[in-house]
Amino acid sequence: MTDDEIEVPPIEEGTDELLSEAEEIDSSEGMTVRMHQENRLVGRSVDYIAEWSEEGEISSANANALADALSSELAHYTKTDIKSEFKQVFVDGGSGSDGIPFDELIENRLEEVKMVSTTDAKQGLIWRWHFSDGVQLETEKSKDDGRKHYDWNSWKEDYFEALLSLGKGEEIAPPTRDRRDSNDWKAWISSVLLEKATTVEHVGPRTEAVELLRDFVNRQVGFSDVKDMRDRQGIWMDAPPVEHDGEAATDGGGPTEIRIPTQAVKRVCDQAGIETRALQIELDAREHTVPETTGVSDYEFVDGQRVSFWRLDADFAEPVDFVEEPASPAEQVAREQEEAAEETRTDVGAVTEESEDASESDGADEDEDTPAEPENDDESPDTADEPPTAPPDEPLDESRVDGETDDFDTGVTDGFGVDPDEEGGE
Repeated sequence: MTDDEIEVPPIEEGTDELLSEAEEIDSSEGMTVRMHQENRLVGRSVDYIAEWSEEGEISSANANALADALSSELAHYTKTDIKSEFKQVFVDGGSGSDGIPFDELIENRLEEVKMVSTTDAKQGLIWRWHFSDGVQLETEKSKDDGRKHYDWNSWKEDYFEALLSLGKGEEIAPPTRDRRDSNDWKAWISSVLLEKATTVEHVGPRTEAVELLRDFVNRQVGFSDVKDMRDRQGIWMDAPPVEHDGEAATDGGGPTEIRIPTQAVKRVCDQAGIETRALQIELDAREHTVPETTGVSDYEFVDGQRVSFWRLDADFAEPVDFVEEPASPAEQVAREQEEAAEETRTDVGAVTEESEDASESDGADEDEDTPAEPENDDESPDTADEPPTAPPDEPLDESRVDGETDDFDTGVTDGFGVDPDEEGGE
């Protein structure tokens, strides 16, 4: 029944009419007949409430009181059902408002609607409404699977508050009468979305956390023992990769599961700004969890201490290396010392081909630059035994000939010492 087909009586007369009709419904005519009668009565009650509230003749408290009274007489409607019906059409402020009707405001000021989809699995759309007066509103899926833009009454309040925050407060009237009904409003706002809405996509926080965790695994070393995973801060794998140390696995298989320390997972979640539960849901939605395991978290005891970790499918990520039998701390130190010693020997004592070539080249240059010494053969005169000769302008010192001198004594070493035989002789 439309508003044009009924005449809404004054509130006192209309209230008495509704309650009297509710009392007169006869259940003896059968359940189906009674259900139809109750539906018509509740429908007319909703129309009355819409008209009375718009005219400012009834408060929300009185509307709830009427819902209580009607529900006590009806078999198929509870108090909550009727109150919900009334709430959808109840007009706060009534017709005294001089503001622009809400639907006309949307038609005049709405510039665009962005449907923001996220790369996160199983995440609903966020609707961003941009208006020419500077108001921006977001609506998303609510707990009851509804969206606020389908409830014009509460959405109008959000718009009013947004205007106030911008310093542009103004009165907003209820929608025009033919769009106040819940179904009529939904149909109209859906047509607005078809005309204005565009889709955009952004990387969600859960997707970011998944990529951060995958990057962490790709930079770690895999071990086959949980103790090694804990001690060396790596990850655990139940088998070597398909190709390990340059050779393919003999059985053609590979790892089926990896384990990541829980603390590493928590750090990733903190970095992405999400809870670990959200990351678990995302990993499960992407089928990265181990099928036969409930959840992802598990633990083992190592040396009497609990070691917690997350179990994921090995296809999630592969570590940079895999070590089946890691060296003990002592072996690791010995190997590092040996490598350091070898490096020192190479830097200091090793002779490379390049250095040998350089040495040969230096020798060749030296032979070219150094004059050759004269050869001493048998035919050459032996001048070693010849007495020294004086320069042309100086007379020969005959005292130097044959090693005889006037002031030279055997055993005296030019003042550096005294011959002990001579001292004894004295």
